[in-house]
Amino acid sequence: MKDLEIFKKKFDPYLKDYLNKKILDIKKYTRNKSVIDYINYAKKITLINGKRIRPYIAYLMYESLGGKNMKNALKLLVSLEIFHSFGLMHDDIIDKGTFRHGTLTTHIYITNKLKKEKRQGDLIYIGNSQAILLGDILFSWAMEGLNTNTDFNPKIISKVIKLFYQMADEVIVGQMLDVDITTRHKVSKELIDEKIRLKTAGYSFIKPLQIGASLAGGETNEVEKFCKEFGLAM
Repeated sequence: MKDLEIFKKKFDPYLKDYLNKKILDIKKYTRNKSVIDYINYAKKITLINGKRIRPYIAYLMYESLGGKNMKNALKLLVSLEIFHSFGLMHDDIIDKGTFRHGTLTTHIYITNKLKKEKRQGDLIYIGNSQAILLGDILFSWAMEGLNTNTDFNPKIISKVIKLFYQMADEVIVGQMLDVDITTRHKVSKELIDEKIRLKTAGYSFIKPLQIGASLAGGETNEVEKFCKEFGLAM
């Protein structure tokens, strides 16, 4: 699947199916209409208009290194997109964003809903808090999708999970650097480069490439070097 739009059409049904299953699990815990509504909105934000760049890049590497099991690869790579949605949900709060792909960001949607219902308290703070918690749920779902996977050899899954955690550490540290930079009067080129390497190059290109390579069982020193050099160049 060399075309991104073709990939997205193949990939999105797996993403939607997994989210629906997780929402059914949530309904076993609570029937609170507000909580269920917020979680359904997180699903909407995850599905709407995203490009699916990270799972696409991982899949291209998987396919390039001889991976043949398209269905199971797509099911596993759903975790990459859900993790991305988690990151964006928290990022929107940090950046005070109001729209994502033309749709109200989660914290704004919740705040507006609370105001409409004439709830009490600091509703902006509550909206932000609920969106943070929704992001946490998405992170949990992303990791569960990896840790419960039985479609691939356990050694392969172990390597993919290790790379996934490294990616999570890197992008969160990159985001922390990004926030820290906003408080400085002067910022060095080295600090900006470090932030970009962690928050953009590593997260969007290097780690998805390495995850795809590991999934195909084809990660070698040469492949790892290629992933890093290609990712940094992007």
